[in-house]
Amino acid sequence: MSHPDGGSLKKKDIDKIHEAIARLRKDKNIVNRDIKDDVFNLLENECKVLNYPIHDSKLWAFYQKDKYEDGSPRKFVFINTNLPYEKQIFAAAHELAHIWGVASDTPEKLISSSDDDSPIRMEEAVADDPSKDELIANRFAAEFLMNAETIKGMYKKWIQNNDPLSSDDKRMDFILSLMDYYIAPYKMTVLRLEELGIISSADAEKLLAVPRDGENSINHLQKRMGRCARNNEITKTKKFANFIDLAIQDYRKERITFSKMKQLMSIFGMTPEEMGISEEEDPQYFSSEELEALAEDQ
Repeated sequence: MSHPDGGSLKKKDIDKIHEAIARLRKDKNIVNRDIKDDVFNLLENECKVLNYPIHDSKLWAFYQKDKYEDGSPRKFVFINTNLPYEKQIFAAAHELAHIWGVASDTPEKLISSSDDDSPIRMEEAVADDPSKDELIANRFAAEFLMNAETIKGMYKKWIQNNDPLSSDDKRMDFILSLMDYYIAPYKMTVLRLEELGIISSADAEKLLAVPRDGENSINHLQKRMGRCARNNEITKTKKFANFIDLAIQDYRKERITFSKMKQLMSIFGMTPEEMGISEEEDPQYFSSEELEALAEDQ
């Protein structure tokens, strides 16, 4: 199984990714080294985000952009929440690479690549190799989500309490512990350890040959070790920025009917009643007789 940058990213490209991460952490005031699912909050600070489950398991995410009437940029990202949570997190970080300009800021549809563990731009699915921009976005996601210093610290602590990663079982146990901590995909975790010199290229190749499902698979090992429950969770989250609040505001301002508000909220699995709103709360208007009586009293 090939490395996600396919050998195409040179040292200067990777150095630029490191510089971009350091700059963005400072500019965006990102204090935590370990981002995990806080990546969704970072993404929501940059654009409108629709989290919604669809049955197409090959579609991870898509990114669109245009402009508001005043010319300011309008950006939108969709995340398929019918995927394992670890893939949702990776997709969000990948799209941040485009939005933040680490990779080119261009719209895309992100789908599973041939190995199913790394996403690729749909237009490049039939290409022999992904474009440099997609390689950069994937590498950024891996480096941003799995901080090198934290991994090294966890490895140092690990070997103080265990033997070095001298056996397949030891290596796998450490990998699963990292996956569980970072909510990170298996392939990304293995490759980060190779990039940091913690395991050899030969070890990485052997580990990447372990099947995802079936006998002696990653899924079986995760269950045996009691790890990565959140990684594999299919959240089916339904959320679109402040959409529900806007629907309620439109109802309160009489721009839409109660039925329309109810229909809009149902898309996201909610009801007006859950928000303390009932149909009886429709605005009450004075009759003409009441208005005349009110005027006479003034």
